[in-house]
Amino acid sequence: MEPLHKQNTQLMKERTSNGPLKRSLLSRIARIFLVIGPGIIVSNADNDAGGVTTASIAGATYGYSLLWVLILLTIMLVVVQEIVARIGAYSGKGLLDLVRERFGVRWATFVSLVIFVANGGTVLVEVAGVSAALLIFGVPRFVSVPIAIVLTLALLYRGSYRFVERILLLLGLVFISYLITAFVVRPNWLEMGMNIIHPSIAINNGYILFVIALAGTTVTPYMQLYLQSSVAEKGITLREYTITRGEVIAGSIWSDIVEGFIIITCAAGLYYGLGHGHPVPINDASQAARALMPLAGKYASVLFAIGFLGAALLALSVVPISTAYGICEAFGFENGIDKSPLEAPFFFGLLAVNVIVAGILVLFVPDRQLFPVIVDTQALEGILLPIIMIFLMLIANDSHIMSKGKNGKLANIMGWLFTAAMVILSPLAMLTSLGILQI
Repeated sequence: MEPLHKQNTQLMKERTSNGPLKRSLLSRIARIFLVIGPGIIVSNADNDAGGVTTASIAGATYGYSLLWVLILLTIMLVVVQEIVARIGAYSGKGLLDLVRERFGVRWATFVSLVIFVANGGTVLVEVAGVSAALLIFGVPRFVSVPIAIVLTLALLYRGSYRFVERILLLLGLVFISYLITAFVVRPNWLEMGMNIIHPSIAINNGYILFVIALAGTTVTPYMQLYLQSSVAEKGITLREYTITRGEVIAGSIWSDIVEGFIIITCAAGLYYGLGHGHPVPINDASQAARALMPLAGKYASVLFAIGFLGAALLALSVVPISTAYGICEAFGFENGIDKSPLEAPFFFGLLAVNVIVAGILVLFVPDRQLFPVIVDTQALEGILLPIIMIFLMLIANDSHIMSKGKNGKLANIMGWLFTAAMVILSPLAMLTSLGILQI
């Protein structure tokens, strides 16, 4: 796929009968539509099956009292995603490419191995999410999982970045269902606002763990890998970066708005509705969709289930892509959705292995045995995120790589604060979840 500045050349040269003003306006609009994609896709994929489940349980368990966390997380997400996209635009390379060049093969190998295992667990979550969502509509697991695998691989093996990007952008439209569902359940907007301004913070294991869990599902390692590599593969350069920067900021805000509405829906429908101000026990988003039906009606339940299905399907494509990008970059293999399987066999082989193995495990391994595997690999994501953040911050301040695109003072302060928070919170979350640490 040619870099965008080459694609734009013809547009910039075209002349119209109405003169330079109209030509300039049309070319600018065309450039925007050519550039947008990576930031919106990765922000939508942020609300994957695990993220939707976490937000659903948070709302059903704590009502509106965790909404304040999303304001802080939105700021963090904007800062991190902007740094990642800027590195991709200035360097033209993926993250693991730069880690290998800047810090050596050993670090790149270590990170890529953790990515393979951790992202493998995330793909398991997405396949299980597709299965659980379609089960609401009466589709059994032995039908839904093979269909999901075939459709995902057919999309990824299409051999066209722009085609895959358009499909993933369309899938992102399903998240509007969460906004509609929130209004259907009729939340108490005044009470919700008061909880954001004056949150009732509980100092206990459960509450702290959910604060950390929301942070972990909002800023995930696979997001950073996908965003930087897709910006590089799409050929976004400094000329287009202003558009990408705006897209990344808008996408990050939209992502947390969706997450907020999921919490609002489950808080209003379950915690305050069915529970009358008490927690309603659920284990995943599909249970939340079923539980909404008696109070909010069939349509609210269906809308919530559709959002859950779309979230799982979107991430089922994005997570394997991020894994393949990272590992191929670490070892110098050809990679990219625009390549054919013959041009990048290792890249496409990794895509297939990720998706097929996850599908087989979900089909044939009982949930009670699969759950510990998912939990352990998600813990690896918590270990991986601080490591990736450290690499990102070091690279973003490397003048040889970034030149004038180095981090400014504000980006450094915010970035290092978030990195420090993740270094502390990630092991804290693991110790708390294992029952070793009591708060």
